[in-house]
Amino acid sequence: MKLPATLSPGMRTYSAVWFGQMVSMIGTTLTEFGVSVWVYQKTGSATVFAMILLFSVLPGILISPLAGPLVDRWDRRKTMVLADTGAALSTLSMALLLISDRLEVWHILVAVSFSAACRAFQGPAWMASTSLLVPEEHLGRASGMMSFARSAAAIAGPLLAGVLVPVIGLQGVVLIDFATFLVAVAILFAVRFPPTPRTQAAQAARGSLLKEAAFGWKYIASQPALRMHLYYFALVNMALSYVWALFPPLVLSFAGPTLLGTVGSALGFGMLVGSLLMTAWGGPQRKVLGILGYGVLLSVCLVLMGVRPWVPLVALSMFGMTLGMPILNGSFMRLWMPRIPPDVQGRTFAGMQVMVWSTQPIAYLTAGPLADRVFKPLLVEGGPLAGSLGAVFGVGPGRGIGLLLATVGVFVLVVTAVAAMLPGFRTAEEAVPVAVKPQAPAAAPSPTEDPAADPTPVPA
Repeated sequence: MKLPATLSPGMRTYSAVWFGQMVSMIGTTLTEFGVSVWVYQKTGSATVFAMILLFSVLPGILISPLAGPLVDRWDRRKTMVLADTGAALSTLSMALLLISDRLEVWHILVAVSFSAACRAFQGPAWMASTSLLVPEEHLGRASGMMSFARSAAAIAGPLLAGVLVPVIGLQGVVLIDFATFLVAVAILFAVRFPPTPRTQAAQAARGSLLKEAAFGWKYIASQPALRMHLYYFALVNMALSYVWALFPPLVLSFAGPTLLGTVGSALGFGMLVGSLLMTAWGGPQRKVLGILGYGVLLSVCLVLMGVRPWVPLVALSMFGMTLGMPILNGSFMRLWMPRIPPDVQGRTFAGMQVMVWSTQPIAYLTAGPLADRVFKPLLVEGGPLAGSLGAVFGVGPGRGIGLLLATVGVFVLVVTAVAAMLPGFRTAEEAVPVAVKPQAPAAAPSPTEDPAADPTPVPA
């Protein structure tokens, strides 16, 4: 990876924490792969798998409104330590249940729900800390580094799990995941974050937890351009959620598990290339072009993915849509992070997180019924569209899923066109001023905590 030749102290700290988080992500992907195989072999049910996806996001959506203001009250490094520790204990509990041969599906639902609750704290704390550690001109690169970590996990996790599960079993893989959490926590203990600057806006919002939670929503409501961008992100996220739920059965309808693994690798490699590009480049100068450009790319990839039952075409589509994701996320980070006061970023990012995540349960709950009961009958032999769209998409197993994904792609293209025509969406960079810049990380006084910071302790 290409990084700036001379790293500031804050960037060095960010890089160290990033490395620990990447190691932890790889461990988490090991467990996710192993558990998904275990669940399918035990139940043979796609519905159960969709329920696990739902339980992995829903608690975070429900908890985030309160997690945000708590992140702003607490020390962000300690918050990340506690969140990672909680997720580690959840992983350890699954390992112990496996070793004792007592693991059931409902245990996994509880475990992923608790991990999702921990992520509701960890995510805003990490994002809010980024603006303290990373100079504004390197925010795009920082986003690229995190995308690199996710892509490395997406590639290495399944490959390692495929080798390790037959040798050490699922319980061994889960224990490795637990060890990777310990690496992330150890690095967080070894570093220090600079103190969070205080602004008048945050001081005016001090009060009860509910009042501070409401402030995050009020801040979003006070920025029409931010709201428009978040609505757009929520719809794009819903489209991507349909992909995650439907591309495995789409591929398995005309190919085997080995080729499904090939498509999964294309997903990881696309994100890897995109994150390397974003890390070296930093993203387009005009951030909104990176956001809208990804919408066009995603819509094209979704249509191509659905139109033909051909593994190379599906793999190319997955590569394309994940190639653009780091550019999308980096453009959004570079656009909005400098424009949100640093000491309200926790609650604001939590509110943003809720809005963007809120569409995921819709996709996970409707993907299966839409594919099986609505789109599948349209493209079976003798179906209503077999003689028309069937000439393009084909007729038979999986073709209803292909039509559904292509329909989602057309929807994304329409939404992107509408967003491009909205002046407030296009001119957000000029219309919203940069907030008070945080104290430079190099000037952070010492490893001791800031005595002027909010004295509210992090709960044990």
